[in-house]
Amino acid sequence: MRFCGPMLLALFIGDSPSIRAQWWADAGLPVDLPNQVTQIYNDTVNDALYFIGYLVDNFQQPEQAMHFAKYKAGAWEVSAPFSNIVLTVVNYHDTLFAGGFFDTVDGDTIHNITYNVNGEWQPCGELNDVVYRLRIVDGTLYALGGFTVANGELCNGVARWHGGQWQSMGLLPATFNMVRDIVRYNDELVVAGTISNIDGIHHNIFHLVNGVWSPLGGGILGGFAAANPLIVYKNELYVGGLIDIFDGNAGHGIMRWDGQAWHSLG
Repeated sequence: MRFCGPMLLALFIGDSPSIRAQWWADAGLPVDLPNQVTQIYNDTVNDALYFIGYLVDNFQQPEQAMHFAKYKAGAWEVSAPFSNIVLTVVNYHDTLFAGGFFDTVDGDTIHNITYNVNGEWQPCGELNDVVYRLRIVDGTLYALGGFTVANGELCNGVARWHGGQWQSMGLLPATFNMVRDIVRYNDELVVAGTISNIDGIHHNIFHLVNGVWSPLGGGILGGFAAANPLIVYKNELYVGGLIDIFDGNAGHGIMRWDGQAWHSLG
């Protein structure tokens, strides 16, 4: 049974009474997809698209290995087997890094983070828990997730790759963290995710000021709040996620930060 791309009918209704229909095409993914794609990564260096998420050999069978898939020049290539899910990949200095929640890669013991050297997956430092996202900001590679140790150093879900190892970016004041995104805004690093502050409030978005993480604009309020995608657009910072205006936030689902205050987008 394949779960990789049901045919969907898109209806476009214009001013005229006619209705035009257009079909989506099955992408031909060569492995099963019983759950979501977590990332689509455009590797502009190698002109390839990577599809990351719950990709398995055969959904009906026990003890499934998991994979990611690469699409290039009209053909698919499936990765080596991972013991659990790969959540993110990135090409950094012409080396492919992969992160997720796994303990083996192609039969070798490798935990949560790996990179490909001369066609082989190798250990890539130590991150002791799930790596949710790998991002490059201003030429520096960052790992984000739920890990608490980076190469033996205490770390609350944010680490950078430097000198061939992972370095902590300081401790978020959190009792629970799942960091999901990072950008630079106004010369400061900003991270977002599900980040519970030590005062019991779910602030969820923090910026790094003089080496100390603090909630940006008071953070995102609400006991079930969470932040995920961040982007800077026309000198303003946008954040999306589980953001409820009735919890005291400026917006609902998405907000923008102008450097001084949060605003709704309607």
